[in-house]
Amino acid sequence: MRNTRRLLCLGAVALVVGALAWPAPRVPDFKLEPVGDESLWLKDLQGQAVLIKFSSSTCGPCLRDIPRLQDFLDEWRSHGENQDIAFYSVFPWDDKATLRRMAEKYTIRYPMVPDQSMTVSRSFGKVRTTPHYFLISPGGRLVWNHHGSLNLNVLGRKLFGM
Repeated sequence: MRNTRRLLCLGAVALVVGALAWPAPRVPDFKLEPVGDESLWLKDLQGQAVLIKFSSSTCGPCLRDIPRLQDFLDEWRSHGENQDIAFYSVFPWDDKATLRRMAEKYTIRYPMVPDQSMTVSRSFGKVRTTPHYFLISPGGRLVWNHHGSLNLNVLGRKLFGM
C-alpha cells in the first residue's frame, strides 16, 4: 500500500513537471485576406505578437468589445517600449460586403478578415462561437486562448509576459 502511494505521488509530480515543461503549441501557417488590404500569411508576422479575434456581425459581446479593443491597441502601440502587436478580427460567418458596412458603422480601424471557408477557423480547431480570442507569441506559439468578452487587464498581462 505504501509503495502504491509513493508511485502515485511520483506519477503526479511527473505529470505536473511534464505539463510545465511542455512548450505551447505552434500555430500552423494560414492566409489572412483582410477586406481592403493585401493578403498575408501568419509567417509574415513572425517576430511580433499576433492577436486573433473570431467575431460575428450579430454578436453583441463582439460589438461591445470593438471600441474598448481599439482604445487598448492604440494605447499599447503608443508606448515605444512595448513590442508591437498585430491584430486581426476574423469573421467566419460574414461576407466582405457585411464587413465593409460594419467597419463604416462602427468606425473600425483594424483589419477585418472574412473566413466563410473556415480556413483560419480550422487552424484553431474549428471556432464555433464568438467572441473567441487567440494570442500568438512572436515565436509563433499559441500562448492564450480566451472565449467570451475580453478582459483587457488579462490581455495586457499576457502581452507583458511574452
